[in-house]
Amino acid sequence: MFSIIITAHGTLATAFKQSIRMIYGETSQVYSVNFEDGENADTLKMKLLEVIEKNGLQEVLVLTDIFSGTPFNAASMIAFTRKNVKVVAGANLPICLEAVANQQTETVYDFVSRIIQIAPDTIKPLNDLITVSEGDDLL
Repeated sequence: MFSIIITAHGTLATAFKQSIRMIYGETSQVYSVNFEDGENADTLKMKLLEVIEKNGLQEVLVLTDIFSGTPFNAASMIAFTRKNVKVVAGANLPICLEAVANQQTETVYDFVSRIIQIAPDTIKPLNDLITVSEGDDLL
């Protein structure tokens, strides 16, 4: 089992957690940490550490919004010193849902390996999914 921390610019992390709750209902071991105006990487790192330590989290997956953005950098600073913390950038709602669906049955290490394989399937351009013959009415 692993715990999930979602961190992102603005209130996106909270929005992801609210959306997860809408779909799955109440979940345990899922936390959101917002990166707010006026904060810096050190402030966010302290907020992330507080969640980890206050809740006694062991295996931790940190999902961030943007590679090399402040949430990613703050989480990476923690991961460099804690081998039980894994960081993945590029979070979207399908990835968050997949993490929650598998957090009870996989280790964080296995999930991170698998998430790389499934990530491309979380983006679907409509035009790639349909074929329309000339004269067909879509609606």
